[in-house]
Amino acid sequence: MDTHVTRSFGTATLRRERARRLRRAGSALLIALVLVMLLTGYSGSLVSLALANSRSVDAAVELTRATYVAEAGINAAIAELNAGVDADGDGLGTISRNYPNPQIASSRYRVRCTTNADGSRRLVASGAVPNGLRAIEAVAAPEVPFPGGDAALGLFGPSGTHTKFKIFSDHDEEDDDDDDREVADTIKINGYPADGGAAVPALAIQDPVAYQKVMEKLSKEIAKGKVSAGSFDGAPYVAYTNKKGDTVSLPIVPLPNPNYNPTLLASLRDAIIDRTFNDIIPHADQTIATDGHKISTAVVWGTPLSPKTTVISSKDAKVKSGGVITGSGTLVIHGELKLEKGSVLNWTGNVIVIGNEDKGKDSAKLKSEGGTINVVGNVFVMGTDKGSGEFKVDNDEKKKQGSAHITGAVLVMAGPEEKKKAKLKAESGDFTVDGFIGVFGERAELKVEEEHHDTSAFTTNGAVVVAVPENDDDKHEKLSVKLHGNTSIRYDRTKLAAAMAGILKFTGEYGIPSPVRLRSWREVSPYLADVPQN
Repeated sequence: MDTHVTRSFGTATLRRERARRLRRAGSALLIALVLVMLLTGYSGSLVSLALANSRSVDAAVELTRATYVAEAGINAAIAELNAGVDADGDGLGTISRNYPNPQIASSRYRVRCTTNADGSRRLVASGAVPNGLRAIEAVAAPEVPFPGGDAALGLFGPSGTHTKFKIFSDHDEEDDDDDDREVADTIKINGYPADGGAAVPALAIQDPVAYQKVMEKLSKEIAKGKVSAGSFDGAPYVAYTNKKGDTVSLPIVPLPNPNYNPTLLASLRDAIIDRTFNDIIPHADQTIATDGHKISTAVVWGTPLSPKTTVISSKDAKVKSGGVITGSGTLVIHGELKLEKGSVLNWTGNVIVIGNEDKGKDSAKLKSEGGTINVVGNVFVMGTDKGSGEFKVDNDEKKKQGSAHITGAVLVMAGPEEKKKAKLKAESGDFTVDGFIGVFGERAELKVEEEHHDTSAFTTNGAVVVAVPENDDDKHEKLSVKLHGNTSIRYDRTKLAAAMAGILKFTGEYGIPSPVRLRSWREVSPYLADVPQN
């Protein structure tokens, strides 16, 4: 073979192999360059995303801090409302201050406070930090000392085994001798609101021992046919099995933590007594101060256009037959007042019955024996240090022809001394309360006892609470509710709220402190027109 041809063929093969290697290397380089470009772009995206996430986290942190600052403003406004001192002179609850927490530097809150139609406060607060702004709208309202939203009827406080809850029916053994009874007892405790909305329990009991005692007795009486389970309505229904194995399901619930503040309630009693003695009585428009004073004619003490403060300071004042008291404003009964058959009390405003220590009467008593009571407002019956509080209506239809109708709150409270009684007693005659009944004392009693052959009724549209205080030594606390006759306790949110508002209006007028509490809050846009701008 020609050696020249062989060399030429070998050289060409080497060239082709080298070219192929170069092409492969170029392709690899191109792929590597593309990969590098893709990775660079992806890394840039990751960096941008990381930076964006970091900025988002920083913004969220700043907004959270701004929310904290706005919340601090709401708390500061409520504290100012409770203190009752407008340090900066721009109105109670309206505040503009730097946030004092050094961990959130250069921050500030502003709060604007306005009053709603129902007396609650609307608080709009803005919180500002260097890179964030948040706003909160809140509603705060004075705390009502007497509870009333938990059930149609509430039994509260550590009453334990000293609790009595009794319904007398036609078939009760106490009535076995009365074969000629004409009118059947109709007792109804109803947690379904008359004004609509969600139902509440018919009866709520705070003390677990008291709950068990009440349910044991009721379940046995229902099993024997002495009491009708239909006397109770509401929600929820709770099943209870007694020691004999009888099971009943009733809208009666144990309520360990009711809306009940006995300390605040005792403070309210003390404050009302203090304001009555030191502010209301000394500045009264007129004072009647004769022991045994008798009113037997028609008198007018104040009108809606010109309300007056009238004080009856008498150990045992009486309104005789034909006597009619008509008035508006504040009526203080400093001691005891009795309305006899054929007498009338028509009052618009507050009626305060308070013990008269100067007359040797620590107890406060309002009694009607055949008289007629019509009050649009609050009725406070309050014993002083060693006194009891008693509101008694005895209007035997056949003999005395009387009634009582109160639109507002009825508070019967005993003095702070041991074994003092707070008692509301209705014996025959129509007794109607549209609002709230509260009985509070170491010995608290509600007793409805209609006379036989009586077609009258005891009616409450709103709520009723019977409560004892929380003391370290509970051996003196006794709580008693006895219902006999035509009795209706119907939960009514609207009338209950109106009664509570009436109590707060009274305490506000006389400077009696009621702590303001936050009711609700929500975040709003910080750029709304009514949000205070930082």
